[in-house]
Amino acid sequence: MGVFDAINKFSAKSELRESKDEMLVGEIVRAMSSGGYVPDKFTAGTGAQIVRFRTPGDPVLSYLQVTLNRLTGSGRVASAVVGSQATMTLVGTVVNKISDPDDLIAMWQTDAANVLKVPMLGQIKLNHRVTTVTATSKLTLNIDNYVLQGPEATTQLLTLLSGKIDEVRQALAPYNKDDAGFEG
Repeated sequence: MGVFDAINKFSAKSELRESKDEMLVGEIVRAMSSGGYVPDKFTAGTGAQIVRFRTPGDPVLSYLQVTLNRLTGSGRVASAVVGSQATMTLVGTVVNKISDPDDLIAMWQTDAANVLKVPMLGQIKLNHRVTTVTATSKLTLNIDNYVLQGPEATTQLLTLLSGKIDEVRQALAPYNKDDAGFEG
């Protein structure tokens, strides 16, 4: 029975490790909702969870998408070795209801500036379309630091998200033509 107990314990630990990203997404939704963001789209895939939020009342952002992607996928051995590392990607979107010819020049300039930007190094990458502009920020985090760790971890997650959202908002502010975020 000792061998079977060891296998069952390994399976239980593996399942917990694999479900922690879903727990962190729940914490992200709770944190964002407490900040007034409204989740309106959920997408879950193998190792990646995506939540899009509407941003009513935000002076710049129309939408904010948060993607949590496990670095180890679903492999039990890789998860046991690497741990609960994940990348979190925030994509802020400004939706302008109208565009003008100067936007075409700004789009070209934005594309040229993006060539050397690497979001994983803390840089914000912009993608400029005719009526929308997106800014992308990425970071690597350890899921275990934010899940099942109590109220202090929730506070740390709120601080992390607020800082990243502010960075994305500041990068998009020059491209916002409307007085407030898109209400669509």
